[in-house]
Amino acid sequence: MNKIKKIICICLMFFSIFFTRAYAVNSLDLQSKYVGIYNAENMELLYGKNQDQTIQIASMTKIMTAIISVENIPDLNEKITIDYDIIASNLDSDLAVCGIENGQTLTYYDLVATTLIPSGADSALYLAYTVFNDYSTFITKMNDKAYELGLENTHFDNPVGLDSNNNYSTISDVAKLLDYALENDTLKEIMSMSTYTTSDGNITVSHTINKTANRNGINITHILGGKTGTTGDAGICLASYSNDDGVELISVVAGASMYSTKPHNIIDTENLYEYIKSNYDKRDIVSQGENVLNLTNTACEDTMSFYVDKSITRYTSSIDKSKLDFKYIRTNDMSNLMIKDSKVGEVEVYYNGEYLEKVDLKLSENIDFEIIDWAKKNLLGIS
Repeated sequence: MNKIKKIICICLMFFSIFFTRAYAVNSLDLQSKYVGIYNAENMELLYGKNQDQTIQIASMTKIMTAIISVENIPDLNEKITIDYDIIASNLDSDLAVCGIENGQTLTYYDLVATTLIPSGADSALYLAYTVFNDYSTFITKMNDKAYELGLENTHFDNPVGLDSNNNYSTISDVAKLLDYALENDTLKEIMSMSTYTTSDGNITVSHTINKTANRNGINITHILGGKTGTTGDAGICLASYSNDDGVELISVVAGASMYSTKPHNIIDTENLYEYIKSNYDKRDIVSQGENVLNLTNTACEDTMSFYVDKSITRYTSSIDKSKLDFKYIRTNDMSNLMIKDSKVGEVEVYYNGEYLEKVDLKLSENIDFEIIDWAKKNLLGIS
């Protein structure tokens, strides 16, 4: 093969391609109007329905209430004496309470736990009034945190999740909120508890997930923890997490009727997790050592191959190699361009048009010829 033609072929090889990720998801029989299930590792949406529509989120709001409390209370084991008058006038008769009482001595950990586990509005309000000793400041901090986390379609005006035009979010934003909360060991520990007894031994509560499931004879196979919610406008809701062979999943559902005889927030969530477990797995989109580019054209008599030196793995239902594309990035050091296993640059890997990762591109075989210096200077612009 003409040596000049071969080096020209190598130069021609470095072109760009693009690709996306497409998940073929069969429809699920879900009663929830708003649904999203995500791979927590990268918050990739695995299945969604109206996940970006602004909605009421009921007591899923209390996830943010707990975050603000835990991040701003220096010592969660600090004991406080409950002054019930602080919250008495703000407790709507329809709100679920855990039963804190005037004069009771509790820790802040107790208040956070009884906010999340039984969805106690009394505990949530007490936190909102006492963490900064100013209710308005607490609400401001909730919205500041939403902004910090990039929750662009979220706003809070109360700490308990009362239906309000100014207290809203989306399935996508709630999923991000829960993902952030689960990074905190204390919050993850609390949201995963099935029961809890306060430090004074006077209040024992069950998690709303477990309590509802037990009452309805539902076997919770996949749900490891989370936060429920129920209001007239929001319907019945559930933000939860699961784990499928080391892959943490986050699911958020809302909008099923609160007047149904069945708890579709839990039923739908279990069905979602089961569907993902049955259809998704960790798969190599690109495997280490896999040839990703082969150069053959009319100017060449041979085929030259180039491989990636790292696997790219994603949690997905299937891989369509035809949607895998690469964008070449030339390395500054081209001195070993023609030596087998030498790095000839990097490739940005795309699947279905979405950027995944950047990996090294290496030569699969030696290409030996005498005019490489001339080629570097005249074709690659390297002196």
